[in-house]
Amino acid sequence: HLKSGQARQPVTVTEDELNAYMEVHRERLFESALKSVQVDLRPDTFKIRGVVNLGEAKIKLESLIQKAFRWIMSGNHRFEADVHFKSSAGEGTYTVRSLSIDGIALPAFMIEFLASAAGQRQKPPMLPGKPFPMPYGLERATVRDRKATCYPAKQPTAPLQSAPAPAH
Repeated sequence: HLKSGQARQPVTVTEDELNAYMEVHRERLFESALKSVQVDLRPDTFKIRGVVNLGEAKIKLESLIQKAFRWIMSGNHRFEADVHFKSSAGEGTYTVRSLSIDGIALPAFMIEFLASAAGQRQKPPMLPGKPFPMPYGLERATVRDRKATCYPAKQPTAPLQSAPAPAH
């Protein structure tokens, strides 16, 4: 119902339902770089872990450091991320609080680069720290322990038709 815009009432999705959806649609959602993904929902937070191969990520790399990082990260590596999310008035924002690969915490500049590169590939772009339009015309979504609730925007009501002016 959310995707089609038919939802009128809030829709709650459990952690298990979200993980099943992501597994079924993983290739389309994350392209080939993400080999597996699992999300734990906590208040205002997505704790994401899985296996990634950045050598297969479609990320534009300009600098030698970025190219070296991708070469080092080729092959499958375990990752864990802590993503804070909030939304209201049809917009959402997120920040990646932490990201570790194979148990090694990445520095903030590298987290920002990777999150921005991934966010840039979304349509419309979803850049960390910058508001983005909520998908499916949602007003907002709340993340709690083990569930997320999506609130559709209130449907605009059609203006009342005024009676035609009497003919003279």
